[in-house]
Amino acid sequence: MRLHKLTRRTILLGTVITLLLSGCSAPAKNLDKKPSEQAAALEEKNEKISLTNGDMIFTIDCKSTHFTVSDKSKNIKLSSTPNFECSSDSDETQKRFLSELVLTYYDSNSQKYEMYSFADSAEKGNAKVFSGEDVVRVVYEFGNVSSELLVPDVMTEEWYETINNKLSSSQRRRIKLYYTLYSSDDPPKDYKEMAKKYPALENNNLYLINQNLSDLNRMDINDYIIAAGYTKDDYDEMIKKFNIQAANSDTPGFTVPVEYKLQKDGFSASVLFDQIKEKSENYTLTDVELLPYFAATSNKQNGKFIVPDGCGAIIDMNTKAQGSYVSSFYGNDAALSGEENEMLVKNQYLPVFAVSSDKYSSLAVVEGASEISELKVETFNSSNPANNASITFHYRARYSASNKGMSSISGEGSGTYNLYRDYSVSQTPSVRYFLYSSGMSVKKLASKYRDYLSEKGKMPKCNADGGVLLDFYCVSSQKKSILGISYTERTVLTTFKQIKDVVEQLKKSGVSSISVRLCAYRSKGLNYTAYNDFDFYKKIGTKKELSELCSVVNENGGNIYFDADFQTVYSDSTFDGYSARGDSAYTPEEKLARTGEYNVVTRKTLPEKIGYIISPAKYNSISESFLRKFEKSDLPGGVGIAYIKAGKLLTGSYQSAALDRIESALKITEVLSKNKKPLLIGGGNVFAAGYANEITDIDMFSSCYDVETEAIPFWQMIYHGNVDYSSSPINTSDHWQNAFLKSVEYGCGLHYALIGMTDDDSISLGVGQRPYSMGVNERIARIAEECKSTAEYYGTVAGREISSHKRLADGVYQTKYSDGSIVIVNYSEKQYKGKDEKVDSMSFIFKKGAMKE
Repeated sequence: MRLHKLTRRTILLGTVITLLLSGCSAPAKNLDKKPSEQAAALEEKNEKISLTNGDMIFTIDCKSTHFTVSDKSKNIKLSSTPNFECSSDSDETQKRFLSELVLTYYDSNSQKYEMYSFADSAEKGNAKVFSGEDVVRVVYEFGNVSSELLVPDVMTEEWYETINNKLSSSQRRRIKLYYTLYSSDDPPKDYKEMAKKYPALENNNLYLINQNLSDLNRMDINDYIIAAGYTKDDYDEMIKKFNIQAANSDTPGFTVPVEYKLQKDGFSASVLFDQIKEKSENYTLTDVELLPYFAATSNKQNGKFIVPDGCGAIIDMNTKAQGSYVSSFYGNDAALSGEENEMLVKNQYLPVFAVSSDKYSSLAVVEGASEISELKVETFNSSNPANNASITFHYRARYSASNKGMSSISGEGSGTYNLYRDYSVSQTPSVRYFLYSSGMSVKKLASKYRDYLSEKGKMPKCNADGGVLLDFYCVSSQKKSILGISYTERTVLTTFKQIKDVVEQLKKSGVSSISVRLCAYRSKGLNYTAYNDFDFYKKIGTKKELSELCSVVNENGGNIYFDADFQTVYSDSTFDGYSARGDSAYTPEEKLARTGEYNVVTRKTLPEKIGYIISPAKYNSISESFLRKFEKSDLPGGVGIAYIKAGKLLTGSYQSAALDRIESALKITEVLSKNKKPLLIGGGNVFAAGYANEITDIDMFSSCYDVETEAIPFWQMIYHGNVDYSSSPINTSDHWQNAFLKSVEYGCGLHYALIGMTDDDSISLGVGQRPYSMGVNERIARIAEECKSTAEYYGTVAGREISSHKRLADGVYQTKYSDGSIVIVNYSEKQYKGKDEKVDSMSFIFKKGAMKE
């Protein structure tokens, strides 16, 4: 771990970038790498290279490393950098505009910097290009690799004296200020420390360069050595002869290879993390942005970006809205971002973005390391010269921390520090770019991605039937005390018998296919311990009553799901088989990672509801222990598991044995793949969705970034007809009717959260009067009515794809399905009158097979 303080750095002679020749050796802090495909079969090229694959042609200029990819059949030709001028006055933007890679790194003071593949590598002749049958690899050397300055860190006494004798008296006095003689006869204070760094001191007296020399000092040294007639080759021969281990450079330098592979429908681009080298311990690489301006368009072209923000969103090119869209796939890492409210965090469930313009259409899928990447979309504006989208990969986890409780490097009492973790990234970051004809619809792009998921085996394989999901919260536990003696008071919120009565009541009203999720059914309620055991609080019912409930639910194809969370813990008891210190995830500060849990009963995130995040290394053991006990409990058939957070919470762990989010996602899928029971997950992260029978807590809105034009059901277009899904509970939203209509608009199954106690009882418990209590008959009647009013709609479109979604008027939206059925939803305050239909305010109409394909 590295501890750095954030300060503002002043750089003298910023145009002169020095590379100490002694810093050209292997870096001291490389990752423990797994070798990727080696370049042994690749030949180095110096001119242009062209690859062909069917109608696809990939051409790269070996000097600039700019490339084009074209599809002859579609008359498409796209460039890695724009073929129009950059209109920005910013030097950084100009450099980024012309680059295939942008690196972000920090110095030892946590000051942020960037390097650009063209300006800091290719333009200087420091990029090498290799090619094979269908692949091109570019190896970028960032930094001043061909240094203009000869500034040795170490010289033998003989070499130093030879140079010294060739200098004038004033030059000798000055160079003496820059170097210190290290001799065992008269050792400086740090002699032992330097002897460890330079083993050659055992048999030789060495002159070592003094620390913190300015650029002017280094320019002096360079002039003196050249004046004495010495070259870099002379220096290299000297350190080789005396077996002197060269020191690391104190100037930034990185080796970063990128590989392009041509496909029949596009190409893939990969950053070979396992071959990245950092040439100085003083500079820490954190991010690599891939193809920032690939296929970028000017303000003279029209089109839109489709981003997977929540349900999905459209960003129009050349929009007047200022700003950019930046978001990590699968949400923020709670082990890096701290405690969060998890009621329904907006997320990017899908590692994908799409473009539809009047020149081309494309779909970009992050195939490798999506868990450590983020999407950035920028539109043309005064500070950005194009409409562009790119993926940034996080090479190293970075955590900004206050110096509270720490000692700063300079001894000051304030500041912010960067903490880093060095670990081996287990996947090669890569993006697959599919190229299509111009102006493709959102539906067609969604279909292309659905086909891709199906080919990869990541699409759920279950029959969607448009069922209803009911959450029942069974137990509440509160810590209390009498005469200073603490105890836990448990209150039954809902019993098995009450749940059975509600299900039967809804069935009599014509509601079919009801699934039930049992929440907080153990003695700790929502303040639960690790789910490494299975039982339920006896006061909520008997096994016989549970069996009767299962029979009622299973009659129409529904399932009963028992909550089982293998990713968080909200109560750590002495003998519960879980150790907070030993089994939790850690932040880079080596503090326990914590997260906030939204309490659907209290509708608050309370201080006592801050839980531990379990280390990904423990997912398997905890879930397997739970499933063993679950199997032995002799439960009736049709009972499944609700791993709610499996599809919406992804965290790493950053103590000494660090696990990043790539490994965390793999651990989650290992757990899901072993489960043989019906499975309900929350969220909809693509790596987990393929294992689910049902998915809930799907976003119905985007994050409403200023740059976004509108929210669209992009996620729903991909998954509708392949799996039953629902949003968060309709009746716990701030506006019940709006939430109900949004579910109808987006083809979501209806979802409600309920408790059995009455409002009066919930008030005495301190819960308050909430619309989830089924103790009020009017509420159950409303749920029954909503289910009845949508029964034909959901029954008809179950198993159908959403073929289009559009706004008909302000507050009026139409969703069309592949069988021609449409639903029109009116959120406005007045009746909508269309060509052939009328829709009352705050209502909807459904027309079966109204618009045949």
